[in-house]
Parts: sequence; C-alpha cells; structure tokens
Amino acid sequence: MTGVQTCALPIFREVIVYKPEEYKDIAEEMEDRDAERDKKFEKIDKMHNVKWDMPREWQNTGWIRKYPSTKPADALDTAIRALSTKEPRLSIMPLLPNVETMESFEKIERALMWSWKQIGKRGQFNPTRAMVTSAIKYDEITAQLIHIPTHNKAVQALGKNSSLKGDFQLIVHNPRNVHVQYSDYGFERVVLCKYQPLHKVVDFWGKAGKELQKMVEGTKKSAMTQIVEVYDYWDGDVRYVWAEGVESGWEFDLLEDRKSTRLNSSHIPLS
Repeated sequence: MTGVQTCALPIFREVIVYKPEEYKDIAEEMEDRDAERDKKFEKIDKMHNVKWDMPREWQNTGWIRKYPSTKPADALDTAIRALSTKEPRLSIMPLLPNVETMESFEKIERALMWSWKQIGKRGQFNPTRAMVTSAIKYDEITAQLIHIPTHNKAVQALGKNSSLKGDFQLIVHNPRNVHVQYSDYGFERVVLCKYQPLHKVVDFWGKAGKELQKMVEGTKKSAMTQIVEVYDYWDGDVRYVWAEGVESGWEFDLLEDRKSTRLNSSHIPLS
C-alpha cells in the first residue's frame, strides 16, 4: 500500500512599484502581445457592420461592383436577439443546508437580480444584450462593475459633480480595448485602451483635465476635437492613467494612485 503526502506551500508575492515609463512599456508590451487577437476581433466587427473593401486591383475597374453579403451579420443578430430575451438565472449555493440560510440566500439572489434590472432601466443600455453580444461575437466578455456611491465620492474628489443614481452600474468594453496579463498565480494586471475626443477627456478628469487642456493649448495642434488614446492601467497595488496624442505625440499623466491595495473599480471613477 502506497500513499502520497501533500502540503500547501504559502505563496509570497512581492509588491513591485514601477516608474511611470515602465508602466507605459508594460502596457505597450501587452498591446503587442494581443495584436493578432485584435486583428481577428477587428475583422469580426467589420463583418458584423457589413464593411468589406474590395482588393485594389478590382477598385479601378468599371465592371465590378461591391455587394457585400449580410448573411454573417444576420446570423449574429439572430443569435443575439434570441438569447438577449433570456434573463440571467442567478443561483448562489447556501453555506449551510438549514432553512434560515437558504431563505437568506434567496433574498440575496432577489436583491442582485433587482440591481441587474435597475441597471437596464437607467438608460438605453441593456446589460443582458451587451453581455450576450460580446460572448457571441468574441467568445469573451470584458466588463467593469461600478459601485455608484463610492464612484460619486471619487468624482467629487476630482472637483466635479456626479449625476449617477442607484447602487451599481455596468460598463461592457470591447475586448479589443482590454489587455490582461496572467501568471502562474493567476491575474496580474489589466490595461484598458480607448480612443476618445480630447474634450471628453478634459471634461471627465476635472482638475487633471484642466491641466491637460493648458498643456495642449500650448502646442501647435490644440484642437479640442483631436483624438487621444487613454490608457488605464490596473494591478493589485497601483492604478495609473495617462493620455497620448495620436497625431501630436504628447503624453500626459492623469492619475497615479498607489493607495489602493486591491483591484477595485469602485475606488476611482472610470474614464
């Protein structure tokens, strides 16, 4: 008779704080690693939007016309419409088999489902449809859950007023804009990259946005409608946000927060 003796070894993770330039290098590396994936997602978006470009050798001929097929987009839309009508079935396993525990967990399930439905009632956003669309198109869902009371406090700290009401808000991002890095120990860091008009970045970031506006006004290309790329970096210890001018090439740090010791989108408002 033989046996195997096992033991659990503790994993100690050293907290490493990088310089801002090093965070930017990490974000660029994560983007480069997902380049092939993003090209595939871009083709999926074009197919869903029925966008197709003819080869160059066909474009100058007078006897070839472009008539892209809508069948792939129709198939996606059919699946999205069919599954979006199904409400999520939330189930939480009770910790104990007694009646009191089961009843308390049923109340939690009802409260969570109520919050889910309230998210869809605040505007034209349908959280179920957004999640289903992402799952069907990309086989991947990237979303952020915001605790609105904490979010409002953070917005006030930026010198602004927030009009958000309720308990929670959900943002479903295009997976093309989200880059995640894992290690043998699990999740390590995530970077959200979005293209936005400069005036939206200035309006959102309050005091930091006004400083950005002053900096941009001192450059040659100062149009507030120019497109900038906003990088939002998170790990378990640091959140670092910066903006880059797509055409101008400037860089500006919007936020560097080293107080948060856990990845929590409720600490600081989302860009």
